[in-house]
Amino acid sequence: MVIQNVNKNYEVIRLLDSAEKMEEYLCLEQQSGENYLLVKVADGSVAKRFTLFLEEKIKDSQFPDYLECFRQNKNFYAVFTCSLAPSLEEKLAGENCGRKERAEIARRLLEQILLRNPHPYFLKCALRTDLVTVSKSMEVSWNYQLTDEKSFVSCPPETAYEQLYRIFAILFRAEIARKSYPLLEDYLQDLAGGNFSAYLELYERFMPVYRDLCAEEQEEREPQTFLFRLWERVKKLLGFLKKILMMLLLVAAVLYVVSCFRDTSGSRVTQQTIRQIGDVEIR
Repeated sequence: MVIQNVNKNYEVIRLLDSAEKMEEYLCLEQQSGENYLLVKVADGSVAKRFTLFLEEKIKDSQFPDYLECFRQNKNFYAVFTCSLAPSLEEKLAGENCGRKERAEIARRLLEQILLRNPHPYFLKCALRTDLVTVSKSMEVSWNYQLTDEKSFVSCPPETAYEQLYRIFAILFRAEIARKSYPLLEDYLQDLAGGNFSAYLELYERFMPVYRDLCAEEQEEREPQTFLFRLWERVKKLLGFLKKILMMLLLVAAVLYVVSCFRDTSGSRVTQQTIRQIGDVEIR
């Protein structure tokens, strides 16, 4: 099937998602050879709300992922960019990603959010591990699942931050479980609570976390739980007591040696003089 708009021909490759009033297609634009995401709205009332939403929220915001919209055969279509790179979900399942690599993915994801400046609705519809993509060259992008037409009007930033929190919770599952990165824990706590005022703050406050995650370390950090910290203090105290005990034993040994020396030098050998053997007197 080919969907035409003026001088563009969008060849449908496959259906990506379908809802009661909306559908999504992966398409190939025949002239440019580029892949795009087409959102089809067949319901007139939904199409009107979607059109108003795009005009009011996107038209003047320089949102690069949204390309155009048009009508054909009583259907409304909106065109968005599309990434064919492997999803983050596939990457984490198929590769052993180290801490630094995962930190870099998180940083680049936040960088793209800052550069694209999407409306929270679009961010909410993109921030999932099966929609975020990571190329072999570590380029991070995402695709959209825009079939939730009820979220056009009301979608606060906190909703998008919750989605981002879920991604980070998966990315740094090991570090969270070990409780070895307090900066990361504080950041995730604020993210879950929606304590950010803008995408710039979201990015800037992650940078100290990023540097902490990427810091060179000879050994993996130990968990910083209360019991762990208590045990560390006990071990230090035991080490200190061990040193004191060794010193006391050394002093006791020295005192014992000195005492033995004094007893030996102070004792006198009794000399016995034999004066007589039997009836013979020795003079």
